[in-house]
Order: sequence, then C-alpha cells, then structure tokens
Amino acid sequence: MATSTTENRPALTPAVRALLGGLRGWIRCYVWFEGLTTAATWLGVAFWASLAIDWFFEPPPVVRALILVVIGLGLAVVLFQLIGRRAFVRLSDGNMATVLERRFPHFGDGLLTAVTLTERQADQSECNLELLAQTCRETAGRIGKVRLREVFNPRPLCRSGVAALLLAASIVAFVVLFPEQSSVWARRNLLLDKDLLWPRNTYLIVEEGLFKDGVAKVARGADFEVIAKADTSWPVVPRVVQIRYRNEGGGRGRVTMNRLGTARQSGELFQKYSHTFQGVLTPIRFDVLGGDARISDLRIEVVENPTLVEMTLECKYPRYMNRTAKTMPVTGSMQIPRGTEVTVRARSNKELVQVRIDTAADGQSSSPHVLEKNDLNANHRNFRYTIASLDNDIKLLFTLCDTDGITGRDPVRLSLDSMADAAPRLTARLDGIGQAITPIATLPTMGKVTDDWGIADVWYVTTLQGLKPAK
Repeated sequence: MATSTTENRPALTPAVRALLGGLRGWIRCYVWFEGLTTAATWLGVAFWASLAIDWFFEPPPVVRALILVVIGLGLAVVLFQLIGRRAFVRLSDGNMATVLERRFPHFGDGLLTAVTLTERQADQSECNLELLAQTCRETAGRIGKVRLREVFNPRPLCRSGVAALLLAASIVAFVVLFPEQSSVWARRNLLLDKDLLWPRNTYLIVEEGLFKDGVAKVARGADFEVIAKADTSWPVVPRVVQIRYRNEGGGRGRVTMNRLGTARQSGELFQKYSHTFQGVLTPIRFDVLGGDARISDLRIEVVENPTLVEMTLECKYPRYMNRTAKTMPVTGSMQIPRGTEVTVRARSNKELVQVRIDTAADGQSSSPHVLEKNDLNANHRNFRYTIASLDNDIKLLFTLCDTDGITGRDPVRLSLDSMADAAPRLTARLDGIGQAITPIATLPTMGKVTDDWGIADVWYVTTLQGLKPAK
C-alpha cells in the first residue's frame, strides 16, 4: 500500500497565497473605508441638521441633549453595522477563493478546489495527489490575469467618500467664515449652555410684569392682553410680530399682533405690539415671533376668580333697644336698626393678599379701606370689617386680590339699609262711658301701643282744671 508524506503532499504556491492574502487586505480596507466615510457623512448631516434646528427653534437644553443622544446612537449603529460586524470577521483562504472564482470564471473551479483540498491536507485516500498538484500548478499560472481591484464595486465607496469630503469641506468653510456662529453652536449643542442665544438683529421682549418665569395667570373667562416690545436701537424693528399658540385641547393657530404707533418716528425706545386673548377658559401655550427674534414657551394658566363664598353680619344693637347681639347671614339688601354696630365677616374661595373696601353713604364715596395680608386671618381667606355705628344707608364694595395676582373682575356688593326707630304708635279710647260723667265717676280707658322694636314703659298723664298734670 502506498502512503503519502508531508514532503510530497501538494501545496499552494507562494504566488497564490499572496493573491489570497492581498484580497483579504483589500476587503478589510474596503470595509474600514466605507464604514468611516459613512460615519463621517452621518456626522456631517447631523451637524447641519442640529444647526438648522437650533437656529430656527432654539430648543431648551433637554431637547438639545436628546439630539446629541440620537446622533451618538446613529453613529454607534453605523460603526457597528459597517465596521464592527465585518472588519473583524475571519476571512479564510476558502472564502477568498470563492470570491475570486465568482469574479474570474477562467479559474474554472480550480482555485477553489486547490485551496479546499490543501487546507484539509487531503491524502491519497481522498483524492489523487498528482492531479491535485497539477491543479495547483495550473491555478498558479492563471493568477497573472487577476486584478484585485476588479473584485470591488467602487461606486459605493466613491459616493460615501465624496459625500464625506463635501460635508467636511462645508463644515470647515462654515467654521472659517463664521467663527462666532460656530462657537455659539458648539456651546449650545455640545456644552448645552442654557443661557446663550444666537446673535440677533431684532430684540424682542414681552411687557414686564405680565409673566413670571414664562407663566401668566388669568381668571377664568377673563380677557388677557399680551404686549410685546421691540428695541428700536437694534438693526431690525419687525413690521409684523406673530403669536403662534396651542391650547389644551390640541388646537393650534397664529395671529398677527396689532402694531401700536411708530416708535422710531416718535423717538420712543420700544415699538409695541398688542394682542388680546378674549374669554380665556383653558390654558394656552404660545410663542412670540418677530424678525429673527423668538420668545418661546410662554404660558397662560387659568385660575378661579377670587370671590366671597360666605358673608355674615354681627349686629350689636343700641342699648335702649335692650336686644341681645345677633349674627345673621347676608341675604340681599340688609335692613339694620340705626345706630347698630355692624361687623361684616366674610370668607373667600382662595387665599388673599389684599381686600379693598369702598364705602358709599348717601351717594357720597369715602376713602377706601384696605386690608393687607397681615390684616387677614391666619388662613388668609377670612376677614372682618366693622362699622361702629350704622347711621346712614351704606353700600360696601369688596374688591379681592389673591395670591395668584388676580383681582376680582366684579366687586362683591353689600347694601346696609339704616332703619330709623320710629316713635311708638298709641290708640286709646274711653271704655263704656260717654263724654259727660259725675264727679265721682271712674274713667275706664283702653288702648294699644305699638313700636318697631318693643315697648319699655307705658304711662298716661291726667290734668284736672286748675291743677298740675299728674302721672
């Protein structure tokens, strides 16, 4: 039986092995080049997209951070898909031979056969070694016609390379030509600076005092006027200023604000613009835009109007009436005996910071009485107001201001009618006798005494001719 040894076993020639190794290197270079240029293209597109978004919308830091996360995740996906999954894969000689056989049919499967059998170190029992050696020699003779660059399709590489080059050149040109804007982009989008804004030709603000931290509160159903002001010392004073709003129900819209006068002609520092949201019932978010300026994420919150939900009167009557003090709820116009000390006790539906009480008596108004926050009860909802002596008809107007800065639209009215104490009314007549009597007759008298608030004492006086009246 014939046996084979290592010395006479067929093997690939060095030229064939060099060809296979060269193809392996070309493939890895292709993978790396395509992956890196695609990654560069992604970063270039991401730069211009983030620049456009930040320029036009100036999103808050949390949105810019989210954009950075999306860019980072996209870069990771590109690198993993195009490089990580392909650049480190084992490329065997058999894989390389298969690629070459498909691209160069003149090998006639000889290259793949030679590589496969020599890798397995086939012996006489598996194949004819002489034929294998002949195949190896023929394969070596055919490699002269092989150009490895013809294995690859250059178009994808050209596209990704040109795209990456153009984007990189555009970014470099932007940085060189606009260094200030480049610095702003870097600080806002890489460092997430929350205070820095893009350079502007227009300076736009809303009226001071309307908004606190971007939020204004309005009583339900009330009108709310927004005043925007453009600084006339800046290069551009916009002719048109818009409000773009969205309400709680998802509705969106835009309105043009009314331009108030012409500030530059009148020499004023600010050009004003006005718009009134009428009958606000639901919360509204809106932006104010004019020129290249934008005031974003202003909010109108709807709160309840401050009003009185309970009101009572404590009455201390004049002494002569001999009546105990009384507390009664307010029901419309209240009729109170003249001279009564009246204390109004009231409770509001919200915490208050001020109560203004206007008084009108006999058609004449007096100076208002103001209760500040310290004058209210500890819960800042209850208060009282005392009239030492109700001598005239009085109308009280209670104007409430709550902790939301809302002043009641309509004052709460209270009318106190001063009831004068009329003289007692007496009806009397002789009972059972006529006008003529004997000297010793009895004079029976009967009658009725009435009064508004009760009778403390009743007496009568008689007068005899020539004598003083007797009680």
